[in-house]
Amino acid sequence: TGFNEKNFVCDSRAIDEAEEVVVPIRGCGDASAGAGELIFATCDMDFASAGTWPLSGDFAGQTHRGFGVMTVVEMYQCTEDVTTKKSGQKSIKEYTYRTAWSASAIDDSRFAKKSSQSYQTNCGVSNPSWDQTWLPEAGLSKATSVQFGSFTLSGTLLGSIAVSTQWTNVTLPSTARQWTKSDGYFVTKALRAAGANTTSPAIGDVRVSFFTEDQSGTTYTAIGRNDAGSIGKWKASSSWGCGGNTLHKLSTGSVSQENMFAELRAGTATLKWILRFLGFATIWFALSRCAQPCGVLADVIPFIGDGLSSFIESLACCITCCPALACCMGVASVVYVAMRPVLGVPMLLFFLITLCAFVAYKVHKGNKKKKAGSADAPPPSGVGKPTDTE
Repeated sequence: TGFNEKNFVCDSRAIDEAEEVVVPIRGCGDASAGAGELIFATCDMDFASAGTWPLSGDFAGQTHRGFGVMTVVEMYQCTEDVTTKKSGQKSIKEYTYRTAWSASAIDDSRFAKKSSQSYQTNCGVSNPSWDQTWLPEAGLSKATSVQFGSFTLSGTLLGSIAVSTQWTNVTLPSTARQWTKSDGYFVTKALRAAGANTTSPAIGDVRVSFFTEDQSGTTYTAIGRNDAGSIGKWKASSSWGCGGNTLHKLSTGSVSQENMFAELRAGTATLKWILRFLGFATIWFALSRCAQPCGVLADVIPFIGDGLSSFIESLACCITCCPALACCMGVASVVYVAMRPVLGVPMLLFFLITLCAFVAYKVHKGNKKKKAGSADAPPPSGVGKPTDTE
């Protein structure tokens, strides 16, 4: 939690600094423009210069010229689903079976209940092996750099170029596998399992799909440091608590400078809230587990054990929510008090007030027990008895 808050503050400072020093580039013909500086440019991507990507297997001989190709090979297979249900102190596993397309081989020799009705009804036959040389090699092949106007893009910036557009103009292979084309997929029944259903798809059927970059729109907008014509990460200056965070981004289409910085801030804020929630949830879960032993003890009570155990665990979950929130804000406030006191001080006060409230409640409860114990205690020896002189 503390690291997340510190990183968010440092990222925000880097974005603020970048907005002040960025150099807008007019035109994309001069790679030396803004050399050594943080630049902002909108240019056309030259995908044709990125490389040529050949297909394999039955599709060998066909190539794609562009940023990259992703090949997905799937087989229709039987798969096992396992659900665990709790019955008292025992955990019972239930096995069900279904058929689905899978991009990895499923070893059905490990299935636990092949004799079950679910398996016999939904599957009935074993998954065949698909280690065949005539199948194209699955995976993603893409360029390590690409021309962006007169600039060069490489590294993590290329992660913004999606290879997710279905490549539909692949030629249908004319081989003994009798490939057919349906809804963008190339399908063959060459590996269909003996005894499988005659309806399609059936266990053993294979389908292949190809994806490339979208070349219908080649305009992109980039922000980053111009290092001898190559756009990469720009590093902000170091400040107290921040070691100089980096910044770079690539967006599709023509994006204004204002919107680009708005996207950078939105991305930082989204990550911040995701990590905040995960930190809070982790602390909340840890505190709620403190009551787990009480739930286990209650579970052994005859007749009402299950219900009482569930009630105790639910109650513990509700009670620990506020302390978990306070702890989360307490950790975050330590960072903010040093880096952003306007936010950090109220957060720290909330943590301290909550902490004091719980301490006061604990002390008050302890005092009530002491008073109750004193009232129930027998009087001291000799008190209330008549003396000899009386």
